Order: sequence, then structure tokens, then C-alpha cells
Amino acid sequence: MKKFLSYFVISFFLFFSALNAHPLKEPEFKTLKFLPPKIESHSLQSGATLFMLEDHELPLVQLTALVRTGTMFESDREVGLASLCGALLRAGGTTKRKVEKMDEELEFMGASLESGIDLESGSISLSILSKDLDKGLNLFFEMLTSPNFDKRKLEIEKAKIIETIRRRNDDPFQIARREFRKLLYGPKHPLSRTQEIPSIKKISRKDLFNFYQQYYFPNNMMIAISGDFSSKEIIQKLENYFSSWKKEKRELAGVVSLQEQERFLKKAKGVGFAEKKINQASVLIGQLGIKRHNPDRFALEVLNEILGGSSSSRLYKEVRSRSGLAYWVGSSFSEPYDYGIIAAGCQTKSETLGQAIRSIFKQVESLNSFLVSEEELKAAKEALINSFIFRYNSSHAIVTQKMNLDYFGFAKDYLETYTQKIEELTSSQLLEVARKYLKPEEMTLMVVGEEASFDVPLKEFGTVQPIDLKVNE
Repeated sequence: MKKFLSYFVISFFLFFSALNAHPLKEPEFKTLKFLPPKIESHSLQSGATLFMLEDHELPLVQLTALVRTGTMFESDREVGLASLCGALLRAGGTTKRKVEKMDEELEFMGASLESGIDLESGSISLSILSKDLDKGLNLFFEMLTSPNFDKRKLEIEKAKIIETIRRRNDDPFQIARREFRKLLYGPKHPLSRTQEIPSIKKISRKDLFNFYQQYYFPNNMMIAISGDFSSKEIIQKLENYFSSWKKEKRELAGVVSLQEQERFLKKAKGVGFAEKKINQASVLIGQLGIKRHNPDRFALEVLNEILGGSSSSRLYKEVRSRSGLAYWVGSSFSEPYDYGIIAAGCQTKSETLGQAIRSIFKQVESLNSFLVSEEELKAAKEALINSFIFRYNSSHAIVTQKMNLDYFGFAKDYLETYTQKIEELTSSQLLEVARKYLKPEEMTLMVVGEEASFDVPLKEFGTVQPIDLKVNE
């Protein structure tokens, strides 16, 4: 045994001596290249636009439709109507069969059929074996063209939403996100409106039909389909299904949008505060940013990656790892139909709130004061490009994204040129964009926590606006 141990120690020593003489190099990974397959597109006679990608590897067909609607089209008096319409399109059955019967048929085929409405679109998705495609399309178009919005199901969905509203203050960070948006946009803007119990209670079956009829017509739709089918045959099938559904000449409702002067008039930094007796604080810091299609969005995406977009970001390294000031820390930026938000945030102990806020501000200021290093820039670019490519690991992800880009008005070659636009960015360009948009002195601060435990008074960061978390019945 002693002889074996002596041999092991000598071998161990010789191994590490060799390492010191010839140290291992850090592995180098080449940036992945993205060459998406060609997507076929076709305009149906009904006015709907079709995007197709055949993939015969598996006997499966996936279909996703987008309808140009969304919660953004609701008035501030009917918040919740659109999302209920989207849910009940599927959950409320059709005029030909109850939802239980539809569930039974889908389960027998091993298929799924879903619907919903979010901020800027309505969606319907079907996933089915290719041998059952005709049956699936029957159900899909039946749901799409003749919803029933069953009254009993409506009351069940309303009860679920009301219970969710009653529990909306359980999660401190969700409070911070909700109230932060209200501070930046105002409470009546579509990007910050929240559902309330009194308005949910008022929504009727008739309201759902009215909303549906306003937005659900064929020339207000796009369809993406991928899988085991023939493009020629699927076009003919869809033409047949759409043949009895007439085009409509209908203008969509107007949408609330911030005006330029409103955006820049409010430059004084403010602090929103929601009192909640917890031993940690949730923090968000940020400001209004850019609209969709702004050419600076590529630079902002790289800046966000460097600031707080990953576990190798500055916020993660400085605020969480080195200073130990946060359980979670990160940053984000959005680009919706109106001005988006550039923000950073964290969850920290109440006793280190002030230190965490100052540390976040310090990292934001560093981005508009100094050039990022070439090493940091390279790492951020590679992370973004590689994650972008891995988003499209299936045929349906690719064809759906192609439809989404067309729906939201992006350039036709966006997918093909994205990686190039990220790769071409320089440190000087990032500094220019950071100085244009990152203005700590104009940023709004939102905090949720127990004020008595904070290490500094919140007024140190600006005028404090107390927020009432009461839920109105």
C-alpha cells in the first residue's frame, strides 16, 4: 500500500510539473454561423399570408396563426377583455361542439390546439400527426370561425383571473415590475395597464363576440406551417377552408402611444416605493428607451449583455459575486410598438439596499464613460450570436419567427443579417449609443420592501412616491 501511495504522489507531482512547463490553453470556440432554410410564402385568396417549411423527418405538422389584435387595442375601461377572448376562443367551445368533445377528439389523436391573445397579437396553434391533418384543420377552422364563448366557461375563466388579481401582491418582484411600468408610462398606457376585479366582473359574452368580430377575419391573419406536408397540397387545403370566410374592409382601433414631448418632459428622477414587510427588497432602475426598428437596437442588445444579460455580465460579477449584495441581479431592454424600457434590477437584503442601488448606478455610468474592452465586446457578441442561433433549433421555430418578423414589420433579411450586424459593432459605437440612451440622472427607481430596515432613506435617490397596493373589489 505504501509503495502504491509513493508511486501515486510521484506521478501526481510529475503531472503538475508538466502542466507548469506547458500550461493548458483556454479552449477557443468559433462563432457559429446561421444559414436559415428558405421559407416559402404565399398569399391566399382570402387575404391571409402563408409561410411554409416542409420537414419530412417526423410525421408531424405544426401550424401557428397570428391575428392582428391584442390587449393594446382595449380601452382603459375594458382591460381584460382581449385576454378573455383569446382564452375562450379555445376554452369556450364552438357552435358545433362543446369544448369537452373537442378535448376528447384531440386527445384521441395525440394533438394539441391552443389559443390566446397577448399585447400585440392573437395566436392559434395546432400540433398534430400528419395522418390526422385534415381532422386537425377541421377543428382549427371550426374554432377560428364559429366560437361559442360558452357562458359557464366564461364565468370560470373570470373567476380564475379574479383570484390571480387578489394574489398579485404575493411576489415582491412582480409588484416592482408592475408599478415600475406605471411610473414610466402612466397607468392608462397599454404597456402598463393592469386588470382589475370590477372591470373583469363586467365583461359579458356579448363583449367577447363584439371583440372577436372586430379583429378575426381572414385578411387580418398570417399562418406559419411546418412539418410533413406538401406545400402545393396545403395551399389548396387552406384555400378550401378559407373559401367561405369573407374578406373584410375594416380599420383597426387606434392605439395609445406616448408623444415625444411627453417622453422628454419628464426628466426629473423619481422613486416609487411600495411598503411590504419582507426581509429583502426588490429594485428596478431604468428609463424609457427605443421603439421597434430603431437601428441602435443592435448596440443596445450588446450593451445589455455586457451590463446584466448573463452570468458573465458586469452586474453579476460586481454586484452579486464580488460585493455579495444581491440574490439576483440583471438587466434588460425591450422594443415594443411604443417606447420600450431600458432597465436593471436586483433583489437584495433590506440592510444593503442603498449599497446595491449605488453599485448598479456605478456600472451603468461606466458604460457611458469608458470604452468596453475588446475582450468583453468579443465575449458579448459571441454569446448573443450563439444564443440567437440556438433559438432556431426546429423547423417550426424558424418558420414562426419568419412570420413574426413579417408581422412586426422587420426587414425581409433580418434573420440572415442579424449576426453580421452584431459582429460589426465596435467599442466606439457602443460608447456613442450608451451616451445617447443611458442617463442615470434621468432614471426612475422602483423599490418594494420594508422601509424601516433600509440602510439609507429612499429620499437620497429622489422624490419618493408611495404606492398603494390595495386591490379594489
